[in-house]
Amino acid sequence: MLPLKLVAIGLFLAGLTHAEEPDVRLYTEHYPPFSMETEAGISGINTELLLKAFEQLGLEVQVFVEPWARAQAWSLQFDNGCLFSAARTTEREPMYLWAGPLSVERISLFSLAEDDILLASLMDAEQYRIGGQQRDYYTQWMVDQGLEVDAMSGDGSNVERLVRGRIDLWIAGHIGGPFMAASEGAEVRPAYIADEGLELWLACNPALSSDLVQRLDAAIADLVSDGTLNAIKDRYQ
Repeated sequence: MLPLKLVAIGLFLAGLTHAEEPDVRLYTEHYPPFSMETEAGISGINTELLLKAFEQLGLEVQVFVEPWARAQAWSLQFDNGCLFSAARTTEREPMYLWAGPLSVERISLFSLAEDDILLASLMDAEQYRIGGQQRDYYTQWMVDQGLEVDAMSGDGSNVERLVRGRIDLWIAGHIGGPFMAASEGAEVRPAYIADEGLELWLACNPALSSDLVQRLDAAIADLVSDGTLNAIKDRYQ
């Protein structure tokens, strides 16, 4: 069940029109438990955290759930656009103003639970067909390690490809992967989890006020330190 307050916020956001341009357009992808779109509205750990931060600052926002590549493009198309949950990479650093981090993930390879693939090392994955997503940092990280990845465009589902046997392993975060698979009716198991933690951030169009982004950064830090983030996470266990 979604908190009543979040449902109310979602209804308010849905009521905004282009004639009533919000202070900020938030672009994200369907990546549970961090961001997701259901019949009840848009929710998720990082979604809730950001909505609380914007509420504290008295700002109106509108949330859009798109395939990842499209979400990135729209966040740079609109001067008031922001993107989450984004890995803060060297390539992306000058493209955005940053606030966060919101959460931490570890890059992983998943198989279907019944396949029960367990890799002794990352390079043992060379013998398998690996599926990823275009313009995704997790996918690029795997490619940089020397693995061949069949990266699909924003439209479509790697979970579906896994279920249909078109790929053997799927690249996702260690927290988000099982949630996303479950939302599509599949059960997965980690075959490999990287040691490194990957921070997920809010990335805002450079045309947005840097003062506003700094205030968002401070509001997010307060919500993390006062336990609000942990309370949100507990609801998604």
